[in-house]
Amino acid sequence: MNRFLYILVVSFMALLVSCEDDDSIFSGDENFITSFRLLQDGNTYTGLVSGDTLLLLVPENVSLEGAKVEIVCSENASVSPDPAEVENWGEAFNFTVTSYNNNQRVYKYMVTRTVLASEGDVRLTTPEEVEAFAARGIGKIEGNLVIGKLAGSVKEDSLTSIAALSALKEVTGVVTINPTYRGTSLDGLQNLQRAGGFVMTPRPYENGPWGIRFVREVNLPNLQAVGGDFTISADTLYNLNLPALESVSGNFNVQTWKLGELDFSALKTVGANFYIMGRQSSSNIVAPEEIVFPSLAVVGNRLDLTRIYNTRKIAFPVLQSVGVLYLETMEVVEEFDFSQLTSVSDQITLQWTHRVKEFNLPNLRSAGGFRVYYIEDLEVIDLHNLATLGKGGLNIEVCYKLASLDLSALTSVVGKYELKSGVFTDMKSLQALKEVGGDFTFSSMSGITAIDGFSNLTSVGGNFTLSDMQVAVSFTGFSRLETIGGNMFLSNLNEISAINGLTALRSVGKQLSLSGMKKLESFTLLAQLQTGSLTTCSFSGLDALQELDLTGLTTATVTISASHVITLKGKGSFEGAFTLNKVPGMNFVGFDWIGSLNINDVPVSKTDRVEYNFSGVKELGTLNITQGYSENKGVIRLPDLEVVDNAMKLTEGQGARMRVQPTEYPKLKKVGSMTYVGAAEALRFPALEEVTGSMEITTSFVNGMYPTMLEEIYTPVLKRVGKLVMTSRANDETQYNTTITDLDCFSALERVDVIDIHKQGGLVSFKGLEKAIGSLDDEMSWLVGGNAYNPTFEEAKAGKLVKP
Repeated sequence: MNRFLYILVVSFMALLVSCEDDDSIFSGDENFITSFRLLQDGNTYTGLVSGDTLLLLVPENVSLEGAKVEIVCSENASVSPDPAEVENWGEAFNFTVTSYNNNQRVYKYMVTRTVLASEGDVRLTTPEEVEAFAARGIGKIEGNLVIGKLAGSVKEDSLTSIAALSALKEVTGVVTINPTYRGTSLDGLQNLQRAGGFVMTPRPYENGPWGIRFVREVNLPNLQAVGGDFTISADTLYNLNLPALESVSGNFNVQTWKLGELDFSALKTVGANFYIMGRQSSSNIVAPEEIVFPSLAVVGNRLDLTRIYNTRKIAFPVLQSVGVLYLETMEVVEEFDFSQLTSVSDQITLQWTHRVKEFNLPNLRSAGGFRVYYIEDLEVIDLHNLATLGKGGLNIEVCYKLASLDLSALTSVVGKYELKSGVFTDMKSLQALKEVGGDFTFSSMSGITAIDGFSNLTSVGGNFTLSDMQVAVSFTGFSRLETIGGNMFLSNLNEISAINGLTALRSVGKQLSLSGMKKLESFTLLAQLQTGSLTTCSFSGLDALQELDLTGLTTATVTISASHVITLKGKGSFEGAFTLNKVPGMNFVGFDWIGSLNINDVPVSKTDRVEYNFSGVKELGTLNITQGYSENKGVIRLPDLEVVDNAMKLTEGQGARMRVQPTEYPKLKKVGSMTYVGAAEALRFPALEEVTGSMEITTSFVNGMYPTMLEEIYTPVLKRVGKLVMTSRANDETQYNTTITDLDCFSALERVDVIDIHKQGGLVSFKGLEKAIGSLDDEMSWLVGGNAYNPTFEEAKAGKLVKP
């Protein structure tokens, strides 16, 4: 008898003693049973007397046939029936005790079988070990039970049956079935009721050694509870039936190739993860047409169904809460039943399961995140009770048949909110949303004709994107949206002529971008924004837009790409930068000073002299002009520009023999520094008086086989240059400039700090620098070489400026 039974007997004996009559005077009223015991095969089993109950504890392997019982009663009391006449002590019945004075008392007799236990781990790897253990009649193992080995010889692999273990009812540790077990079933464990864990050892890694490959069926009809992990992993398993199993405290994991039967009808709780999948992470499992867990209410962490084939319906009709719900790559599944699911603490994911037409979670109230990706046949998503989503956010994408989406109760999303690629037309179910903590994206909804939803949304923490709604003709939504923490993108809304929504918007993070809105005629949003935080504004593909009001914008990089002249309105100084890409012209109204102007890829005119006027600007911080690689007869004009405070960089064409027209600056007087390289015939600055820093002119440029050479430099009033540089971007001296023979263009130059002239193959006269040479201090300020004529510093000072 084990230690627990011994303590129990001692306790009841104490009760027995307390029931004895200590009065030495005989009264004749006593009708107690004071003790009883059972004698069988030389063994004595003492019974327990508690109140009106007689309890006999006998090990379950002990036969009671022919047993004798001794009962001790009060003095002169009698017992009925006579214990000597009782034949079956294995059944419950009543004893009546009658006192000397005929007072009666009824005792209920019961017998309880105790489990014969074995302490410590048990390892059974051969038939002999199985038979020897079974002969002991052990019903409980207080430790682990290991059947078979991870690997072994043919002889060791001969364990094909564990049927002799039928007495086993409980294993406090883990039951482990190893790969050397070659039986086709687990018959022998049919009476097992409890286990600390149950594991059929899987392959150690994908494409690794075989795991269990002979077991065809697992039937454990009496198993009720598993205290740890429950892992069934067998290459040949076909039937899996555990109809009494109610709880798995750890992970529930089923991995095989094909299942014909699956019965977990009593399973109510799984403490950790729940998996049904193929034998390896990338393989499939063929399962019954219906998978139903009718009683499962709680999964503590992750419920994962992956790569299940042949199954058309998967049902968890009473499941209420789960940590993660992950459904992936189930080509035949048409229906899911999670009708009672109310809470998912982490993410819900459904993807690549194409035959599902409806995905409904009608009682779901909260989830950490919700993602549906690429479901070909999906038409309906019903989440009408969902009120909140956590950091995982909302992502519904690439469901081209999605026509109905009910999010009518959703008010808050901590993470992102993304709806992409669907055909639903009604945005009314999206009106409850009030706040989004992450990015907001609403795009590629081909059925939307009016952007009139989200009327209660007040804030977006991340980026805000509306795009690719080609049939939307009106924009009145987002009427209460006040703040966008990230960037704002509106694109490919080509039928929208006016933005009448977003009326409450006051703040956008760093970037604002409009593109692909061909019919947009006006954009007044910048006027209502508090634009201090904006660093970048981008506008492109706005074919009908004639004017942009930037009055409230004082500092940012504004990039504009357009095929027509646009008027930019401002007020006073603009400390930011304008970048104009392929814009044929620009009218600046109200700007006194612009921090930076970048003109890129002016549209090509190969036949006519077309003027691209950037009028109205008098002063710039920096100026960068880049013309393309093609011949261009159009001319860029900055008719009112007088000062460039800092750098001025001109890249006027870069094509071999591809001429462009020189940019015109009729009023430009002062420049901080200047760099020129390109393919124009002439470089003309009729009013330029001073270049404070370096003035670097590249007179030949090679892009291909032939050099393009500058033919004329026109600076008639230039008086002051910090450093005058003339050079060439040529591969060798045969590609140096040969068209410029003198420097008479600099005849007005009075002062220069450094003269650096190289690689001018036609230059024979420095006469035009005669005044400037007089201002040079020493030979370090005269850097001349590689020209047709290269006078030394002394020769230049002496006036020997023309090649003899």
